[in-house]
Amino acid sequence: MLRTRRNNVIRLSVGCMALVIGVSALGSEPSAPVIWDRELLPGLLYRQEVRPALPMDIHVVRFKYPNPDFRLETELAGGAVLAPNNAPTRARVSSMAKSRGAFLAVNADYFAPSGDPLGLFIHDGELISEPFRSRSAIGWTENRVFIDRPKWKAWIEAPNGLRLSINGINRPASTNELIVFSEAGSTATASTNGMMFVFECDQSPTPDGVFEAKFKHVVPDVRSHPVRKGQWVVAATGANQLRLLAGIQQNTTYKFEFHFEGSPEWKQARFALGGGPRLIRSGQVLVEFVEEGFDNDFALKRHPRTAIGITASGEIVLVVVDGRSKFSTGATLNELAWIMRGLGCVEALNLDGGGSSTLYAGGAILNRPSDGVERPVANALLLYAQLATNDLPPIQIVAPANTVSEGDTIALRALNAQGAEIPSNTVVWVAESPNVRVNQDGIVSAIAPGPARIRAMSLGVSAQIQVQVQAKKPGS
Repeated sequence: MLRTRRNNVIRLSVGCMALVIGVSALGSEPSAPVIWDRELLPGLLYRQEVRPALPMDIHVVRFKYPNPDFRLETELAGGAVLAPNNAPTRARVSSMAKSRGAFLAVNADYFAPSGDPLGLFIHDGELISEPFRSRSAIGWTENRVFIDRPKWKAWIEAPNGLRLSINGINRPASTNELIVFSEAGSTATASTNGMMFVFECDQSPTPDGVFEAKFKHVVPDVRSHPVRKGQWVVAATGANQLRLLAGIQQNTTYKFEFHFEGSPEWKQARFALGGGPRLIRSGQVLVEFVEEGFDNDFALKRHPRTAIGITASGEIVLVVVDGRSKFSTGATLNELAWIMRGLGCVEALNLDGGGSSTLYAGGAILNRPSDGVERPVANALLLYAQLATNDLPPIQIVAPANTVSEGDTIALRALNAQGAEIPSNTVVWVAESPNVRVNQDGIVSAIAPGPARIRAMSLGVSAQIQVQVQAKKPGS
């Protein structure tokens, strides 16, 4: 009851604040939001919204799903969850996109320092990480995307009928746990010395199913053990070591059972990402941060945010809100939920944020990560486009001068191969240096002295230009 009352108060107060912001946007004062809508590719739309009053810088991408022109997949950094010797398996969002040939990418789930995703992760039908406690996740089949709060249950069954609960997959085993490691886990690990039971199995674990594996040998009193191709390794700690060891015989076949509870689509999910909390359910803003184990500091303070949503018309909406800078303070979870609702989302999920929030498209980072550079993350959401950029004509950027004084602005133009102005609704501008900013009209604002690089992208083709920002003269 107390939780419900507190959440209701939060919704009311932020809802009122959203109304105030909306009212101010109707006026003509300088603090009114400025919105640019652009086309990254045919069918792939980009929006940048700047709210000077807060301030807040919002980046939005949307596209129809399913769509024959786009393929949506997950990506695991380094292709493995855990590396030998606890080396981190993390990578930049842009690196994952470039290595896989994806056109667009955003950061995905929360993760441990080791690079272990903390929530549900399914890649091409393979279960790599189980749901985290009571947190929500997003999954998709070939023709449907859905958000749910799934539960995962798993067992290992010995030939004599003994059944033991499995606590997780491809994550370090804590006290008194049984954790299954597949090839994607790379290295079976435990927080304390335990036993590593090695099984022969040529199947990849799926979200829901029964698998047979032949026991080969056990490695006692260790904290890590590599997982070879064609193997599953069970890390056992505490009393589970003796329970699993009891009556075990070499070359006997054990059964592993995995089952999902929640939306029936989980059994057919090809891809899935964890995150949380849920922001919108059935069209209603409902930020379930208490139920999903997040604290007030995380929910009520403004931070950089990444979110994914689904509209009633079948669009997927990706949002990144910049934060922790004088240009953008970030958003609370309720503010983020209302942003998603304003974009037409009837379902929405918060993803990892903070310094991880990154939106990459067409060879450039569209937002400004709060660390100043991209933060290596555990996984990403990748969008592949059916586009042959090699056959597209080049574009060029024209500037009235190659220098600009600190505090001044300069207007850039994007031209096609024939020298004609490219329609503004197909040009996306990106400042690739921290000492300048550029809006989607091509107006560059000089912030600090030094060289600065700006990129223009148009329907899969891009060009760059460098300008020199000169120090402001004393007294000017």
